[in-house]
Amino acid sequence: MAAAATETVGDDAVTNSPHLATPPEVTFRCSCGVELTDEFLYWCKYCVELKCRNCVSQEIDSYFDTKNADEHMPSIEANTAKNRSTAGTMDCPVCPNVLNYVPFGEDGKLFLECGHCLWSSKGPGTIELIGTVDEIKAAVVAKMNGDFPKVYDELVEQYQVVAKEELRSLEAKRHTASQAIQRRIGGRGIYSKYSYKREGVQLTRGQYKEKELERKNKVFDETKNEWVEETDASKRAGLHAQSTKDVAPLDPATLMGLTSIDQLTSLEQRYQNLALQTPTAAEAWPVPHRLLGKRSKRCRECQHNLIKPELSAKSTRYKMQLFATSHVPQVRVVEVGKLVGQQRTNVVLRISNPIDQELQITLSAAMPHEQRIAARQAAKEAETAAKAAAAYDGEGVAVPSLRSGSAKEKDSSEYRVPPQTTEVRLRPLVRTTAELSMPGAPLKLAAHDPLVALSAEEAPPEPGDDPCVLKRQGNRIIIKLPFVPIGDDGGDVVVAFDMSYKYKNVTAAFRSSQATETTPQVHEVVLPVQINFGPLATSA
Repeated sequence: MAAAATETVGDDAVTNSPHLATPPEVTFRCSCGVELTDEFLYWCKYCVELKCRNCVSQEIDSYFDTKNADEHMPSIEANTAKNRSTAGTMDCPVCPNVLNYVPFGEDGKLFLECGHCLWSSKGPGTIELIGTVDEIKAAVVAKMNGDFPKVYDELVEQYQVVAKEELRSLEAKRHTASQAIQRRIGGRGIYSKYSYKREGVQLTRGQYKEKELERKNKVFDETKNEWVEETDASKRAGLHAQSTKDVAPLDPATLMGLTSIDQLTSLEQRYQNLALQTPTAAEAWPVPHRLLGKRSKRCRECQHNLIKPELSAKSTRYKMQLFATSHVPQVRVVEVGKLVGQQRTNVVLRISNPIDQELQITLSAAMPHEQRIAARQAAKEAETAAKAAAAYDGEGVAVPSLRSGSAKEKDSSEYRVPPQTTEVRLRPLVRTTAELSMPGAPLKLAAHDPLVALSAEEAPPEPGDDPCVLKRQGNRIIIKLPFVPIGDDGGDVVVAFDMSYKYKNVTAAFRSSQATETTPQVHEVVLPVQINFGPLATSA
């Protein structure tokens, strides 16, 4: 195991292992069980766990237009404009590119033209839309709105009428049963066909029950205006609609002669303008450009921000960025031996430390996911019990907090929202198909220093390192581990292990209400890692 690698250890796994069909994939397991690479994961300092896109919620911080990128649009104005541009920026109805305003004539008129598909608002076979920017914008907005406000008002009035009728019927049902029967069978007004009145004769309760028995298993024939015995013909007549006239079959030649396929719009083009959904390209109208926005991401469990961009539209910086690549040790595959079933081979890994803390990383066998969830739940319950016990002194009296009791200064744990439970799994949990030998001692990684990382040179292993360590380079360490593929059925070779280290949480010390000094909290972090090397090598 102590022998050095025969090839140069570089950064490209595919170059050093050309015999692999696919490049190896290193994935981390989120706290909810999703397997993803570290580029798609986030790190929550307060939960001290990895978070995937299912574990975070997104919020829109600011809207801005492509023309006025310096000024952000308020949320109320963006909702009023239906998240569309108000500066006159239009999208092509054929392709999703932005249209250009081209001068037309000498009176200051303009028309729209696409530089990609050459669609224009004055060409043959298209709409005619010529005028100033304000005129074109007003015409497009009026076309998108159309008669929908008028139709909406009519629907509201119709709903009000229906609501009044339902309210009147509910008022009628509030009367007693005797009043309802009296109103149904008495008097000389106009009644439904189901009533049992005789002209000038009042039915008694016994006669009413006799009529009920006589009408049992009968249907009302509107042609005869009487109750008749139910037959199979009456059942079929009630279930199936009767055709009123014969319709001639459709001629395919006539259908194909309506228009050509080039003049029809696709589903994407129709969905771009839901208000119109024009079937032909000649009737397609441009639509205002969609607004751009900046989003922040928040942990669903502790409600703390993980990603917070700056409000300026031209800025690419972040106020807060807790990406997993910047806060979790990175594991990369440098070199892999030939994958043959039941034969020993080696894998060369590069582990990097992206944080400014010295780490002692321990690699161990992977723990089952169900057991990990149970251990995490027990740890959270123990932490909650410890916090509850710390809030009281020895005599059972509550210890007052050093902070004020305002809602903004209370601990965020009092306002936590339960995490979203979802059954969505981006990647299934794959079982291990290889036996990996673990190092016998912890791996020491130096803290990340941007100045030292630029000029760091390769160094031999230190005296106390495990024999699997090949070399060091600044905050990086390169190790060589042997493993044996178990499966021989042609499936992928997958190894899994747990990477544990002690993480010093500096952020949590400032929000602690009980500590008199800002002492960083030390957490034991366990990250499940899974490496997929691809299928076994085929025999030549």
